[in-house]
Amino acid sequence: MVSKLLTISALVATVLALPDVTPKQLPSGCASYPNYHADSGETDGFLVEVVDSENPAIEGFYDTSDYSVGIGAQGRPYMRWGYLTIPTRNDIAKTGLKCSDGVLRAWVDTELTAAGAPTNTQWSPLALSPYANDGVLLYKVEGEEVRVYEHYVGEEKQPGLFLGGYDNSTTWGFTYIEPHATSEYGNYQMRLIRTTEDVGTNETRGFVKIQGS
Repeated sequence: MVSKLLTISALVATVLALPDVTPKQLPSGCASYPNYHADSGETDGFLVEVVDSENPAIEGFYDTSDYSVGIGAQGRPYMRWGYLTIPTRNDIAKTGLKCSDGVLRAWVDTELTAAGAPTNTQWSPLALSPYANDGVLLYKVEGEEVRVYEHYVGEEKQPGLFLGGYDNSTTWGFTYIEPHATSEYGNYQMRLIRTTEDVGTNETRGFVKIQGS
């Protein structure tokens, strides 16, 4: 089924075009997110979804998460870092987000047990990878600030708020990753594409919109 979707996606990607929008950055901090509470300094929980994508197989799909495993002392596994991703099926468990203390956070497991099972779920800060041609939205890693944007076509504001950053880019790339140890059904790796970077091989583009905005 996945291979069929990928074939369809490859065919339509040559036809569909990403909307030509102008991003407008909103002020840093949680007040730019929907459902912000000034008394607590944080927002309600929300998800993000793929919209206006060149790949219809993931259009409207919400975020989930995955992580990288390392082997430490005495062969014990540990979580090196985690990252947001897009699932191949929209019924896979979603990863909740919120903004607090001025930082976007994800409700994620942050450690592994001795047996390798994920544990220690908490609101972990998210950051964009600091490395060129990477752009992954990470936790357990220091990186660049995630920002919130409006989209305009000409002078007309488009519905919703969008995640972005770096050089005021809101264009995300999505690349299919086959099933592996921490992702039973595989996923679509998502990365924020800087305006100076090219689209990768087998990578399609889209925007990441805040749910309900």
